[in-house]
Amino acid sequence: MLGEDLFFRDGEYIPLFKVTPIYPRRAQERGIMGYAIVAFTITETGTVENAEPLEGMCGDPTNPETVFRPCSIFNSAASRAALKLKYKPKIVDGNAVRVDDVPHKFTFILEET
Repeated sequence: MLGEDLFFRDGEYIPLFKVTPIYPRRAQERGIMGYAIVAFTITETGTVENAEPLEGMCGDPTNPETVFRPCSIFNSAASRAALKLKYKPKIVDGNAVRVDDVPHKFTFILEET
C-alpha cells in the first residue's frame, strides 16, 4: 500500500539542522573573510563525526572578482560547526547507513558596519 513504507524508503541524507559557525575573533579583528570546506561522516543516527578541514581560502565571497588565497584561519571554526549539524540519515534497503567523506562549505562574511 502507498504510504506504508514511507519512513523506510531508500534515499539520500537530508540536512535537518544548519549551524552558523562562530566567526574567529582574529579574522574578525583583521577584517578577513573567506570560506572553509570540511569533510565528515554522517552516522546512522544522522549525527556528524570525524570533521576534517579539506580547504580554507581567504578573500571576499561577496565579490565575484576576488582572487582567493589559501588560509587556515577558518578551518577549526568550520570543523566545530560541522559537528553540530544534524541530518536525516541515508537509507539503503530500509536501513540507515553511514556516509563518509561528505563535503560541506562554510562561508565567513563580515557584516558591513
